[in-house]
Amino acid sequence: MSIPTQDETATDDTDFVEGSVVEAIVPASANLSIQELFEQEDQDHDEGNPSLLAWVKQRDFLLLDESLSALLVLKTPYVEEEAIQAYLSRLSIALELYATGIGPAPKPNDPRPAPVKELLSELTVDRTNEPVVVASKARTQDGNDGEPVLFVIWNVELPLNRPRVKLHKLSVYLSPSVSLNAAAKVQEEDGTEQYLPSLVPQPINLLQPFDFDPRFAGKQPYLSSSRITKVAPAAPVTRERAQNLRAAPRRLFRAGPALFWRIRFSKTTAPPKTNSIFASLELEVTPFWPCSISIEKVDLHLMRGKVQQLGPNLPICCRPGDQFTILFKLHSSQNRGYGVSTTGLTDQLNISIKAIARISDDCTPYVNINWSTTADFSFDQKPSQAKSGDGIANGQERPRLPGPDTLPYSGEGNLDKPETPTGPTGVTVTITGPERVFVGKPFRWEVFIVNRSDVVQNLAVFPINKANGTYPNARNIPSGQDAYDMPISWFFEPSELTCLSTSARLGPLAASACSTTELKFLAAAPGVLHMDAVRVVDLNTREATDVTDLPDIVALLE
Repeated sequence: MSIPTQDETATDDTDFVEGSVVEAIVPASANLSIQELFEQEDQDHDEGNPSLLAWVKQRDFLLLDESLSALLVLKTPYVEEEAIQAYLSRLSIALELYATGIGPAPKPNDPRPAPVKELLSELTVDRTNEPVVVASKARTQDGNDGEPVLFVIWNVELPLNRPRVKLHKLSVYLSPSVSLNAAAKVQEEDGTEQYLPSLVPQPINLLQPFDFDPRFAGKQPYLSSSRITKVAPAAPVTRERAQNLRAAPRRLFRAGPALFWRIRFSKTTAPPKTNSIFASLELEVTPFWPCSISIEKVDLHLMRGKVQQLGPNLPICCRPGDQFTILFKLHSSQNRGYGVSTTGLTDQLNISIKAIARISDDCTPYVNINWSTTADFSFDQKPSQAKSGDGIANGQERPRLPGPDTLPYSGEGNLDKPETPTGPTGVTVTITGPERVFVGKPFRWEVFIVNRSDVVQNLAVFPINKANGTYPNARNIPSGQDAYDMPISWFFEPSELTCLSTSARLGPLAASACSTTELKFLAAAPGVLHMDAVRVVDLNTREATDVTDLPDIVALLE
């Protein structure tokens, strides 16, 4: 077998580069094998499709945060097996995933922005990923078989990350890059270039006669003759540059997020004994593409604390446009003792979501979402001034009854002194409720009242839940039309908690006597719900007191 010369190798490399085309495709069936892929070659397909594998159906819509499975296809003229393996060992293969679209809308006087391109992820195909080589025949324009060709196919997988810039009309495309390195470079990588070539004399040691001089004490001095001999510079070695292979026209894929999410934090209304808050993770399945998504796992991790999941149980299969909420209770392990600030307790919360998008029976990509946020465990100095659910301070503090539910806790929770009540004196009120309730099912609060005074008490208890409404600005002198339109323009949000008990009466209650009653409620939405207050009215003196330290209501979907 004759060894090819350098000119013959360069000619073969040029023919290989000019006759090869590379393309990245995203098949609609991720479980289709390469053998089944080419069995469909004889089927009818779109002749106008410029793809190398025009008979393979590709996906129309891609989901952000999914693990994208793609095929990197190299089409080259037919050569022998040894030759194609030699070419494959010299290839440098990379695959990049870009997002393109229109940037944010400009101002009225600004010009229209140019299309934005952003790199989402990139992948380098190493030599451990062995491709599949398939011999086939190219088709001519008449539909007949043409010259034989080789298809080299790599299976690759890369993450489809979210773009950092908000883009309108988002599309993504795959950009493959394949280059053929020079043969000399491959020889250097294989180690065939020797550091000391054989049969080449070494330079003479000019100080060798002094080896036996006793003044050197057995040390052999060395001075190479090449250090003082003028050597002609060697001719520069011309190295061939890597030759890039031609890429097929790229295809744009429409893309959109698989899930929308939002997390809300709610603080307990009672004086906090521990550093705990509730987290409501709201998820919505994308309505842009008709595919169901199965939420397999949701993990929340605190850097300095622990997380308790309250429900619902996973996995959950959701349809496009479905919304649901997952509740968690966050416990911080930071010290909240004497002398520690209670207004700057924060911790990093890491959130991980794993889901499966069921696009079809043969296409079920995995969706992985990871991000971090900050959880705030701080609270106001007066717990009664904190509005339940959002931590906004209330300007006025309502009077409270002394007792187990209204007196401040001793120890770490003793932040302020009890105020003088303006309602019934000598009455202790304790309100208890279930730890968890379900949406659409009534639940009860138990109200336990003890008369510690010397007089007989007649009491009435009823819950107070203010409506969340938006009222129009009132004018000084409203007209008749304004008076007609005013009730219509009011907008009230739907109530998440409904009171089924209007009031409850207790009495006459003798001295040192106790009594129990119940208040019924109905949760209409999942999440951490709150009741504004429970009002206790003394029917003898018409004095009233609002109890605001109420149990937390954690509503779950059944």
